[in-house]
Amino acid sequence: MTTYSSVTCREIQDTKREGARIDGLTASVTLGCAFTDRFALMYDLLFGNAGYGRAWPYGGALFCTGVEAADGPPGQAQTAPLNTQGYEVEQSYVVATYSTPSMNPNQPDVGNVTENLEPTCEFQTLPHTDFIWDGAGQIVLKPEEAPAKQNRGVNYVRTLSKIEPPLPIELITLQGCVNNGSIVSTSLGLTFPAETLMYRGVSLSRTMQPGADPDAADLAWNMTLKFGVKYSEWNKFWRGPLEGWQGFKIKATGAAYKNYPPEDFSVFF
Repeated sequence: MTTYSSVTCREIQDTKREGARIDGLTASVTLGCAFTDRFALMYDLLFGNAGYGRAWPYGGALFCTGVEAADGPPGQAQTAPLNTQGYEVEQSYVVATYSTPSMNPNQPDVGNVTENLEPTCEFQTLPHTDFIWDGAGQIVLKPEEAPAKQNRGVNYVRTLSKIEPPLPIELITLQGCVNNGSIVSTSLGLTFPAETLMYRGVSLSRTMQPGADPDAADLAWNMTLKFGVKYSEWNKFWRGPLEGWQGFKIKATGAAYKNYPPEDFSVFF
């Protein structure tokens, strides 16, 4: 007999149904169990496995997505003593419905990618000796009076859904690094040249039921990657209105100093 749960139950004859919709396969079955076990059976059907729940025992990659308890299956012959309503004593009937993960590319089950831009603004203190007060005497500003240069920019935000474990270690190790080659965002219609994207970090989330296996493939992650955009390049710094943006060199060797190490970002795309 097919095992649906740790709870003692039986599959009611002629209640098994299978079908298909535009967005996937469907199935249903009615199970009989003791009245006092109905909630334990429903919990096992929904959450006995990670993610969508316990799998449909007849194949097809379907998972339990809904359960409902009833007093009895219409039209079924009773084999146990009947109560005053005509149903088996101490018997409950649980209707379980199953479906496949959505086949519709517009639904989140397939693992969509969303990209957007967030405005940012950073301020860099300028040398106070470059400025004087607008008044008589041409008084030079004090250090604490120095103005700031406003650097406006954007964050490039990339959100991915349904990412199966294990997650790449680069999500942690590449934080603070920049892209070592050009990256194209097709959805935004933008190209980011080398060293113009700085990986700021990732936000991760997923939903697990108690007792679920954290390494199960259907316990997918949702992640949001954030990159700071700086078209003047992250390893170039504002030197002044005449010199503009310039990089640093190591005095002893003359080699370029990369405050933001260039790395391969292909793992993120």
